[in-house]
Order: sequence, then C-alpha cells, then structure tokens
Amino acid sequence: MGVSTAAFTQNHSYKYLTAKKVFDDLVNAYGNPKAAPSFIILPKTSPRIGAQYVSSTVTIQMDEDLYNLCMSFQQDSLSALAAIISHELAHYYKDHQWCSDYGYVLRKTTLGSKLKSINQNARLEKEGEADVQGLFYAAMAGYYAFTIQQQLLDAIYKAYQIPDVVKGYPTKTERKLLAKSAQDNVARLYQIFKKGVIFLQSLNYDSAIVAFENINQTFPSRENYNNAGTARTLKALAIKPLQAREFVYTLEIDAESRLKKKSTRSNDDDNEKNYTSLLNAAKKDFEKSIALDPKYTKAYINLACVYDLLGNYEAAIGKINELPAEAKNSKEALTIKAIAYYHNDEEEKANTIWEKLNNDKK
Repeated sequence: MGVSTAAFTQNHSYKYLTAKKVFDDLVNAYGNPKAAPSFIILPKTSPRIGAQYVSSTVTIQMDEDLYNLCMSFQQDSLSALAAIISHELAHYYKDHQWCSDYGYVLRKTTLGSKLKSINQNARLEKEGEADVQGLFYAAMAGYYAFTIQQQLLDAIYKAYQIPDVVKGYPTKTERKLLAKSAQDNVARLYQIFKKGVIFLQSLNYDSAIVAFENINQTFPSRENYNNAGTARTLKALAIKPLQAREFVYTLEIDAESRLKKKSTRSNDDDNEKNYTSLLNAAKKDFEKSIALDPKYTKAYINLACVYDLLGNYEAAIGKINELPAEAKNSKEALTIKAIAYYHNDEEEKANTIWEKLNNDKK
C-alpha cells in the first residue's frame, strides 16, 4: 500500500512502538533464517484492512482500529496483539503467499481470483496451520493467547461487520473450530516443552530428548533442537570416563539455565560407543538450530562444547570465533575456548583466558 511508519502521526507512535515490541519478540521466537518482514500500523485515515501479510512488499500491516480492539482486552491486550501478528508471521514463514488477509479480518474486496481458486479445504488447512504455529510461537515469546482466541475472533467479526458466512471462504463457525483445535493442540505441545525443560533441569535426559523430539515433529524450532542437543550432550557427559574429564562443561538450554553434571566412572566399551553416538547426534541438533537461526548464540556455544568433546578442538575454537563480539567474550564462550586451546596444546592461550576469567570474578 506504500504507507510507511512515518505516516503514523506522533500522537500514535506509542501504538506502533507497543505493537512493534510484540512483533520483534515474535520474530525472535520464530528464530527463522529468513529476514523478518517489515511491520507497520496504518492510521485511521487509511482504509480499514484489519491485519494482513502483503507478499508483494514483504510487509505485515495492521490498522489502528484493530490495535485499539486488542487493547480492549486489557490484561490480555498484548496476547491479543501477539495472536494476530504471530498468525501473519506464520503465513510469511510458511510461504502462504495466497493469504492476502489475516484469518480473522476477511475483506471480501481483496479475495481476488488467486485466493478464490484455492479450495475451501486447502484454506482451512492453511488457516489451521497458521493458527497453531501462531499460538505456539506466541507462547514461546511469552504471550499466552490460548484462552482468548475465540473471543478475539468474535470481537473482530463484530467490529469489522464480517458476515458469518462468506462465499468461498471458511465460515465463522469453521474458524472458531479451528481456533479451538489450535488452542488445544498448542496448549498440549507447550506443556510438553515446559516438561522437557524440567526434565533437563532434573537431569532426566532420556525424557527430555523424547519431549523435544516430539515437539520437533510439529515445530522444528531452534529452541527445541538446541534443547534436544543439550540433553544428548549432558547424557553423554554422564557416561564419560572420569579420567578423560578434566573440565566441567557449561551447556545452555533455551530457558536460560546453565546445567552442570558430575561424571560417573565407566570404562565400558558400549558406553564409550554410546557416548560418541550421543555427541554426534547432539552435533546435528545444534547444527539444525543454527541453520534455523544463524544468530542464535546458545547453539554456537553448545556446538563448540561438542566439537571439543569429540576431539575436534580447532572446530570448537572456530565456532566461538564465529560469534559476534559481545557473545564471543561471554563467560560461557571464553570457557569453552580456553578448554579447546588447552586440549589443542596451546596452553599459553588457554592460560590467558583463564586469567581474564579469574580477574573478572574479583
């Protein structure tokens, strides 16, 4: 539509900033390597469009009326915003280019021949997919829209005077059924995610791996792959022979917890094979996490730990060197880098880092 954020008057700039914060949180939660689309709020002087992903300009648009409607949900207002914006982001990240309108705010004037050519079952499938993906990643970003999805749908249909039945498009009843199904599915999966984190924190690695693999079948996200890899690495460390363990490795799960695990003595050949197998599987998990989000520093640090444990010390050092300056100088990154230098017979470099870390503690 060619309307920039500059067109949104200073009186209303706080609305843009509020919605943009939700938008940025959601983009971060999706953790997708695709560049984020642009986001704008259109003022009341513009045509009412509700919210939409415009593929031609790679832009997610929301009008001021819809923003105000979300604010009417009071303590759930940000969750309402997240439900709408996250749905649009799901269409973008899933390449649903035919979706010129958000699933709630259907404008008959913009259906067009391309949208009409898609059968109703396909539209239901795509809208359902966007609802489930949208709600899940909204929850990952800290916005819990499960309980307001259907009420939000009712409010938007009423405010925008959308008929309950629009020819060639899912009916309001069908959309509410989609919302209910998405709500139930996402609530279940999010509980699995939370249990997976608890399993990790309680050192129940097998159950954690099962939980994150379960979620990855539906939501292959950077967090899930990172956490699955962390569980595998920690399980490997639990069976590593004691004499080969000079250091305690610090690994990060997405819940911001840093887990440490004491080793148990074992010289069993089967355990040693299992150890290597677990680390190689963890390596693949961390690589998938990075592929989904090349800026996801946790996975880089965890992958460096795995490289070191596998004896590829130069790769461990190189992975830390790929990090941006701030992350590269974090305690976690410097710790694994020092360990890798030590194992690579570069003790002087290792000792320099140890000294820096010790001085930082003082």
